[in-house]
Amino acid sequence: MIERKFANMQVTRECNNECVFCSNPQFKKIYSLEAAKKTVSELKKRGITDIYLSGGEPTLSPFLIEIILFLKSSGINPFVITNGVKLEEKDLVNRIYNAGLREIHVSVHSHKEDIAKKLSQKKGHFEKSLKGIRNLLLRGLDVKINSTINSLNCKELTNFAEFFVRNFPEIKHFVFNFLDPGHADGTLKS
Repeated sequence: MIERKFANMQVTRECNNECVFCSNPQFKKIYSLEAAKKTVSELKKRGITDIYLSGGEPTLSPFLIEIILFLKSSGINPFVITNGVKLEEKDLVNRIYNAGLREIHVSVHSHKEDIAKKLSQKKGHFEKSLKGIRNLLLRGLDVKINSTINSLNCKELTNFAEFFVRNFPEIKHFVFNFLDPGHADGTLKS
C-alpha cells in the first residue's frame, strides 16, 4: 500500500465571504496557473500524493478547473476546501466533477441561519452554501463538512451535526476546527 502524503495549496487569497473569525485574511495577490503547476511538480517530487486546494476561496480562482485537471494528470488526488457559495451554480459543480474532483470539504459554521449570518456577514451566504452542498451531492461528490468552533456555535455542535444528518444523509464526515485567535500579521480581529 502506498503511503499517502498530503499538502495544502492556496490558489487565491480572494474570498467572497467575511467570516468574523477568519485568521487568513484576503488580500490581492495574483496566483498564476504556471506557478501553481510548478508547485505541484515540486510537491510531486517530494512524494505528495494528495493536495487540498484552498484560499481565500478556491472557487474564485480563474484556473481552478485547470489545476484540478493538472493534479489528476500528475497522479495527485485533488481536494477542495470551500465555503460552497459559488457551488450554487450547477455548471461549476459539473465542471469540477468533469475535471476529476470527487471529494470536497465545505465550511459551514452554523445550522441556524441567524448565527450563520452573524459569522459570515454576507447576505445570502447560508442559503447559497446549502444549495451548493445539495448540488454537489446530486452530482455525486463526497462532501465533508468543516466548521470552526466559536462562541456563537459551540453549544450547538450536536444539533449542527443532526441538522446535516437529517437534511443531507449522504454526509458522513464532520471536522470541527478550533478558532485561530490571530491574523497572519499577529493582530486580533475585533
